Amino acid sequence: MAVANKAGRNWARITSSVFFGLNTLGLLFSILFSFRPPEALLSRLIGLVVWLIGLGAILLLWRKESTGYFAAQRPA
Repeated sequence: MAVANKAGRNWARITSSVFFGLNTLGLLFSILFSFRPPEALLSRLIGLVVWLIGLGAILLLWRKESTGYFAAQRPA
């Protein structure tokens, strides 16, 4: 996804957003419905950190400046 987004492929930006949405659902499921022992807390924290990194990437992909970049990369 990173290579395709760098190339200005709009489909990659949309696909990345869908993957982030699926990751969000997985994280919510893990937190709300998974009854794990206390040792699994580290796993949940790592999942949260990965989600926060993904959130940052998605926010950057959909900024006004990024939209201009993707529009400029489209063939005429």
